[in-house]
Amino acid sequence: MNKKELLELLEDKEIQEAILAIKKEKKKKKKNLEDILKEKDEEIEMLNGLVEKFKKCFADEEVKTEKLTNNITVKDNELKELKKAKNRLKTEIKEMESAKNKLSEKVDFYRNSFEKELTTYTLYKGLTSSTKESLKGIFKDDSLKGFLACGLQEKNISSFWDYIKDELREEKNTDIKSLKTIFYFFFEGYNRAYPMYEVQKVELGDNFDTEEYIKTNDSSVSGKVEEVVFAGWVNAKTKKIVKKSIVRVK
Repeated sequence: MNKKELLELLEDKEIQEAILAIKKEKKKKKKNLEDILKEKDEEIEMLNGLVEKFKKCFADEEVKTEKLTNNITVKDNELKELKKAKNRLKTEIKEMESAKNKLSEKVDFYRNSFEKELTTYTLYKGLTSSTKESLKGIFKDDSLKGFLACGLQEKNISSFWDYIKDELREEKNTDIKSLKTIFYFFFEGYNRAYPMYEVQKVELGDNFDTEEYIKTNDSSVSGKVEEVVFAGWVNAKTKKIVKKSIVRVK
C-alpha cells in the first residue's frame, strides 16, 4: 500500500472512527493505569502513616512500660523499707511491753508494800482545809514523805491523839472518822519500830471508871461501857495508862 492509498483510507469515516476509538481506548487505559498507580500511592502513603502511628504507639508504650517498671521498682523498695520499719516497730513494741511488765511489777510491789501508807495519805489529803490548817503544827510537810515522817514521831502521835479527843468533845468535825483511821495507822507503825506502848484493853460491859476512861458528851452519868469511841494506850511493860480511852457509857 502506497502513500496515496493510505491517505485515502484515512479519509474514510469508519476508519477515522476506528482510529479515534483506538485512541480513546489507549487514553482510557492510560488513565486507568494512572488512577491505579495513584491509588497505590495513596495506599502506600496510608500504610506509611499507619506504620508511623504504630511506631509512635510502640514508642509511647515503651516509655509507659519503662515508667511503670521504674514505679514498680520504687514501690518494691518502699515496701521493703516498710517491712523493715514494721519489724523494727515489732521489736520496739516487744521491748516496751517488757518494760511495761517490769514497771507494772514494780508498781504492784510498791502498791502492795505501801498500800496502807498510800491509802492513809489519801485520807489526809481529803481532809477539809480547816482540819488540815489545825494540823499544821503536827504535819509540817504536806508531801507523802513529810506526812509519814511527821506522823511517826512520838510527840506528834501524842499531840494528834489530844487533837482528836478535843474534836470529839466539840462534836463538830466532819473528818473525825478519817482522823481516827490516820491516828491508828501511825500508832501501829510507831509501835512496830518502838514497841513501848500498846492499845488499852477495854471490856465492853465493864462499869465506867474515871480512872481508866473518858466518857463522851452523850454518855450517861454512870453505867457500863457500851462502845469504845477512841482507843487510848498504855505502857507495854508497866501497863500504866498513858492516854485514857474515850468510851460511850449507857
